[in-house]
Amino acid sequence: MKQQHGTALSLYALAEVGAVGGDSARSQALYEQGVGVARESGDKRAIPSGLEGLAAAVAAQGNYIWAAHLWVLPKSCVRLSERPSHQLNVSPTIGR
Repeated sequence: MKQQHGTALSLYALAEVGAVGGDSARSQALYEQGVGVARESGDKRAIPSGLEGLAAAVAAQGNYIWAAHLWVLPKSCVRLSERPSHQLNVSPTIGR
């Protein structure tokens, strides 16, 4: 799990570089990949920061409703962490 935790955090760092560089689509893709790695490895500590970064990336692209939903998720991660990871869906259902 330590290796996957490092992988998720590295992907988040690369996503930040993309965001600072103005490439919000690349940033979104990297955050999604990082959250996926964190979910697969069961790393509940890495998921909230990834979701917050993903929210910022999609907001930068004008997907405000999806971003708002993503910003709410980290606040409820305590409840989410008690569910199987396959029940956490970060795909947009509205706002695209």
